[in-house]
Amino acid sequence: MTRTLSCLFIVFAFSLLTLSCDTTDSGNDQEEIRFKDGIPVEVMNLLGEDMLKVIENDLKMPIHRGDNPPDIVAMLSKTAQEKSSGAVGKTVVMSPLLLLETNVPSDAGSYEPGHEFIDEYFRLSSNPDEFLVIVERRSVSPSDGKIYATSIPADFMVGGEGNRFTIYGQNETVYEDKEGTSLAMRIFSGVFTEDGAISSPHYSIFMIDDGGVEDIIPSGTGRSFMDGDGFATVTTWPEE
Repeated sequence: MTRTLSCLFIVFAFSLLTLSCDTTDSGNDQEEIRFKDGIPVEVMNLLGEDMLKVIENDLKMPIHRGDNPPDIVAMLSKTAQEKSSGAVGKTVVMSPLLLLETNVPSDAGSYEPGHEFIDEYFRLSSNPDEFLVIVERRSVSPSDGKIYATSIPADFMVGGEGNRFTIYGQNETVYEDKEGTSLAMRIFSGVFTEDGAISSPHYSIFMIDDGGVEDIIPSGTGRSFMDGDGFATVTTWPEE
């Protein structure tokens, strides 16, 4: 793993903006607007149409639009492969994690589509809000089980329709030694099968604002990943 990717993975602050207060006037009623064109309004405000087009077209990241997403934790609880124990969420892993596309200039000649990165584990827990899910993430070497990066639990926004979903998490990283703060978006998409497995999982990291910090991926660039087996497998959370 390069220093660039490592820096992006080191998370000091992992938070979401307060939910939008935009309203639609309907007589005396105030109706909260939470989606625009099937995308959470917070995501649209952060990325804008141009960045979304880069993520979907250049990085080939599937974005499942819609305002009726499945209950992700409940669906994961259906799978016969369930191995998670304890009261904290359900864990899935993308392994092998293969690079799908990149528009990071420094990746040219170093990381080509199909390059294998270390595994990504996602622990997902329910949030009372149907459009949020609590996500915790760990990056683990498949060869020796060493944990290279972890995040604190944070609310991710959820969109989708039927059995298709996309979750979005704002990732703010403070680089104290470089006196800078970057803002990135992490996106995870998938399609639930009837038994609760996640097929066609995709994951991406996109830099919204690099904050002038050197040695990280620049603003407007990112990487997308796919699972080499085509499924995100339900498993146990990797302990330190």
